[in-house]
Amino acid sequence: MSHIVVLGAGLGGVMAYEMKEKMSSSDKLTVVNLGSVYSFVPSNPRVAAGWLNPEVGRNIVSISVTSTWTIELQMLPHA
Repeated sequence: MSHIVVLGAGLGGVMAYEMKEKMSSSDKLTVVNLGSVYSFVPSNPRVAAGWLNPEVGRNIVSISVTSTWTIELQMLPHA
């Protein structure tokens, strides 16, 4: 059993979510993040220009996993 800890749900958190197919059912994935929403900051100019919808953010707390592996999200309090 492996326990993978990802600090920050940014690109590393997205990568961790995408690698779920490579994890065994006994592996554990913990994502530690400051907030509950991941925003890809380099896309902000596209939102400002009207090319992207600002509502495309995803609440990372609501990610549900239907396979047998475990994802655990720990929220850090704001300073």
